[in-house]
Amino acid sequence: MSVFPASIVLAAWLNVPPQMPVAMNELTVQALEAVAQITPHAAGQRQITAPQVSFSLQTRFACMGNGVPMLLSIGIADTLYRHNPAAGERSLLVVVDVPAKQIAPINIGDFCVTGRRNVGDDLLLPGVATAQVSLRCDLGAPPAVQATSVPLPLRLTCAPNDDQDASASADPPTR
Repeated sequence: MSVFPASIVLAAWLNVPPQMPVAMNELTVQALEAVAQITPHAAGQRQITAPQVSFSLQTRFACMGNGVPMLLSIGIADTLYRHNPAAGERSLLVVVDVPAKQIAPINIGDFCVTGRRNVGDDLLLPGVATAQVSLRCDLGAPPAVQATSVPLPLRLTCAPNDDQDASASADPPTR
């Protein structure tokens, strides 16, 4: 007497061919930390508009079987980057410049307030935006698409206050 998995028994009972696992194309994305400098703001101001930010993404990709990578697309906010991989290409470091107006206002609380000593302060925002990444592979007809998304970390640094004593931020004289 043989024992069949429940999915095969159910498929036979419904007269539907069982679904076999399908090999997927490979698409992995690692977001590197972006950095942007902001100027001090008034106390109590909770949201800022980020400056233009350059997000860096390390991608690795491959198509299953004899498939050929045809198009790697990266979308961040309303900025789209497209790349046609060369034969044998399996990875790519991409830098996508996203204009300030395409990044939603950021709530920073009491970070980088005017009148406080802010030199060297920084604030890590683990997901200020999201990158949508897709890989299109030519596997015959129809082409196959693999997609993923990744949060984009942004480290804000606080520029020195204009009203801060210049000697407070300068290095001591050497003797």
